[in-house]
Amino acid sequence: MAFVLTGAVIVEDRGSLISYRKRCGSCGYIEGGSTTSSAPLVGAVSVGSFTCQKCRSINELRIQG
Repeated sequence: MAFVLTGAVIVEDRGSLISYRKRCGSCGYIEGGSTTSSAPLVGAVSVGSFTCQKCRSINELRIQG
């Protein structure tokens, strides 16, 4: 099971792999369309960053596997 710490919304949890959409912490915009990102669950915190498509702020992405 995965937990979003910041910057995402989990769309699907498939046991060892999750699908998620990026969510801006500043304006709340959630990445739209049919595209999702995937990350393996390795029992650690996955960290990344992205730029919001709407307000252009830089956000941190943290998912606990």
